[in-house]
Amino acid sequence: MKQPIFKQDSGFTLVEVLVAISILLIVAAAMAGLFTGSFQGVVSSGERSEALFELQKQAEQDLASADIGSDIIKIEFVDVSISGRQGTLRRSFSNGKEVVINVFIPD
Repeated sequence: MKQPIFKQDSGFTLVEVLVAISILLIVAAAMAGLFTGSFQGVVSSGERSEALFELQKQAEQDLASADIGSDIIKIEFVDVSISGRQGTLRRSFSNGKEVVINVFIPD
């Protein structure tokens, strides 16, 4: 009589399979949370960049029309003095946050 190649059946039990699936689900849930947080960060950064771009565009238009602010400022260095005005530009995000740019316009 010929002996079988495998003396005992080897394989995974139902408990081992369930434990492996549970571990994989926990890891997948953690990765999904990280992915969601990263995606929200990317969206927020994009909105901020867009708001800054719009503010810069507005500042350039306002500089051309000289309608940006009336606060008179004088910057003095050791040998140099620069007179001008300070203006503040604001842009709000869709989530309620705000971007503020302060500009100095020399006379």
